[in-house]
Amino acid sequence: MIIEEFLIFFSNQFCCCEKSKISSKLYLFMKIVRIVGALLLMANFGSFAQSVTINPQSLDLPKVTNLPGCAVADYGKVVFLTSNNKAYVCGGSGWVAVETSTGSSGSLTLPYSGSGAFSAGGLSVLNTAGGLNSAGIQGMTMSAINGANGVLGNAFETAPSGNTAGVAGINNSLNANGYGVYGKHDGGGAAVYGTTNIGKGVYGHTATSGDAVFGLASNINARAGVFENTVAGGIALRTAGTLRFEGQNAAAGRFLRSGDNLGTASWSNITRTEVIKIPAAAFVAHISTNSITHDNQGIVFTGSSGSGSVHAPLTLPNGATVTQILFYYIDGDATLGMISWAIQKFDHTVLPQAYSNIFSGTIPNVNDPFGIRTQGVNTTLVIDNTINFYRLVFAMPFDTDLKFLGAEVRYNYQVNN
Repeated sequence: MIIEEFLIFFSNQFCCCEKSKISSKLYLFMKIVRIVGALLLMANFGSFAQSVTINPQSLDLPKVTNLPGCAVADYGKVVFLTSNNKAYVCGGSGWVAVETSTGSSGSLTLPYSGSGAFSAGGLSVLNTAGGLNSAGIQGMTMSAINGANGVLGNAFETAPSGNTAGVAGINNSLNANGYGVYGKHDGGGAAVYGTTNIGKGVYGHTATSGDAVFGLASNINARAGVFENTVAGGIALRTAGTLRFEGQNAAAGRFLRSGDNLGTASWSNITRTEVIKIPAAAFVAHISTNSITHDNQGIVFTGSSGSGSVHAPLTLPNGATVTQILFYYIDGDATLGMISWAIQKFDHTVLPQAYSNIFSGTIPNVNDPFGIRTQGVNTTLVIDNTINFYRLVFAMPFDTDLKFLGAEVRYNYQVNN
C-alpha cells in the first residue's frame, strides 16, 4: 500500500507541475523510496539489518560480527560471521557452522557425535584412489595416556543373537596378498591384542585349508609363538587333534629332545647307553651232573677233578649294539686257572640248530686270591632277536680256589617307539 500511494503521489505531481518543479520533486520521491525500502528490509529480517542479494553466480548473505540470538522464530536463517569467515544456519541446536568441501579434503566440526537408525552403515566412505596410503577412513591420536585409540569400535548389545564385532576387517582378495585386520607396533608392545573374561582372546578359523593362527619369526632371538599361564598348575597350551612339529631334523620314529636347560628341543634319535650286571646266580651248569656251589660271592665247581662250564641267557633289546662284555672271576690257584669265555648265538632258522661262538677267548692263569679279575671283549655286535637267541658261557676247572662272580654287558640302543 505504501508503494502504491507513492506511485499515485508521483503521478499527480509530475502531471500537474511545471517543468521547473519536476527535478526537485523527483529528488524528494527517490529519497522517500530509499527510506521505505530500508524499513521494509528491516521488517523482513528482524534483527538482521542487512539484505540478501541474489547474483547470477553467487548469493550474498547478511554479514554479522557476532552471532545474534537463535529463537524458534529464527530457525532457517543464514548469516555470514566475519570474525571467522564462516556461514552459520540457525536451527534446533543453535547456530551451526556450514562447513564446505574443497575437493580432496573436507572437515567436520569436532568433536562430532551423531546417531540414527539406518538399514545400512551410518557413515560410509569409499576411496577410489590407488595410492599407497589411500585409506577409506584414517583415525589417529596423539594421546600418550592408557586407553588412547586411533580408531575405537564398540558393539553395545549385551545379548546378541549372533556374532557381532566392535571392529570388523574384510579383505576381498582372492589371492594370498592382504590382511583382513593388520596391526603394527614400532616398539616392544603387541601389534594385535585380544582379551576376554571367559571367552577366547584371539580366535582364528579356516574352513578348508590354510592356518587358523600363524606366527612367523625372522630372527634367531625371536619367537614365532609363546604360550604362558602365570598361575601355578594352569594350562599354557591345550590341543585337540594331531600335532605336527616340522623342521629341526623331523623324521619318522624320532623324538623331541631338549638340548639345554631351557627346554630347546629338536627332533633326534635317542640313543641310550645301558649297563647290565648278570650275577653268578643267573648261571647254571652246562652239564647237569656237574656239581656247582653258589656261595656269598659266586660259583665254584666242587668235583674232585676235571672241568665244567656255566651259561646264562643274554636278553637285550632288538637292534641294540653290544659295545663290551666282561667276565668277573677270582683266580686263587697257583697251578690251575680259568679256561675260557664265549658269547654264543642260536639261529633257529638254520639247520642243524646249535649254539655257535660269536666271540670267545682263553683266560691266562694268575695267582691272586684277593683280587677280582676280568676278561672279555670290546665289540660292535648288533642284536637280532628276530632269528637269534644269545647266551654267555664261562668254563673253569673243578677247584674251590677258582670262583666265577658274574658278567657285565654294555650296550647302546636307539629309542624309536
